[in-house]
Amino acid sequence: MKAPSVGDMLVERIVSILIRLYNHERFSKAELALEYGVSERTIQRDIMQRLSHLPIAKDENNRYYLKDNEILKTYKSDYINLLKNLIGGGDFASSFIENLCDNRYFPIKFQPISEIYDISGFVVLCKAIVKQRQIKANYKNKTRILKPYKLINHLSVWYLLATENDVLKTFALYKLKTISIDKISFSHDKKVLKELENDSDFFFTNNAKKEVILEINGLGVEYFLNRKILANQKILDKTPNKLIISTIVSYDDELLSTVFRFIPYVKVLSPKELAFKNENIIKEYLEYLK
Repeated sequence: MKAPSVGDMLVERIVSILIRLYNHERFSKAELALEYGVSERTIQRDIMQRLSHLPIAKDENNRYYLKDNEILKTYKSDYINLLKNLIGGGDFASSFIENLCDNRYFPIKFQPISEIYDISGFVVLCKAIVKQRQIKANYKNKTRILKPYKLINHLSVWYLLATENDVLKTFALYKLKTISIDKISFSHDKKVLKELENDSDFFFTNNAKKEVILEINGLGVEYFLNRKILANQKILDKTPNKLIISTIVSYDDELLSTVFRFIPYVKVLSPKELAFKNENIIKEYLEYLK
């Protein structure tokens, strides 16, 4: 798997800011700098120079927003050329902006965007979603025929939401191999589209959902208060130094991957079997480090 170049990361950052603006989001320089791992000066340059064509304004809290979304369509060709220049050409910028300006369907649901390591596969999926074409891919050593609906980023990991045999499922993008667009077209099911828009939990599986209770301590408290890290996240109890949070999950890895990101500030309280599983994984890792 090839790591992204500086140009790839730059164009992805610019496109992700466009997506935020397109989705009516408001953000500060500090928030974007933390999100993308760059300086506030770099974010300032992105907004004031690289996105200077857009009517980006600041509100009373010094948060940036786009005054007129229609302007994205007006400057569509300009931004395709801009992004091509930034990365030296290729389909990546064109596909992203074409999708961004497409009135019929927007293929990306935004939850913090991050690095895309397989850019070619990402572009193929964008095209398949917009053109409503089936894809063929290898997933967990099995050939899958999928009808793709949406790409979504959650905690720096990209996922594809697609139906397999008419069942909506979530596929980790890094596990999808040898992706190709099939000749067979399909129509997006209105029921599936509604489910995607209404369900805050984007992990779709055949597994029964269950409630998990977490304890958040220390530096993790502010982070969980300011961002909705978990699907269906509910605060059950709050003190200055501790949060008790409830969430609904479909399978263990969905939750544990998040817990591991915030160690040592997160602890699984219930169900007990999940808490034991988490502890055993941590113990195995500590043994590995010896």
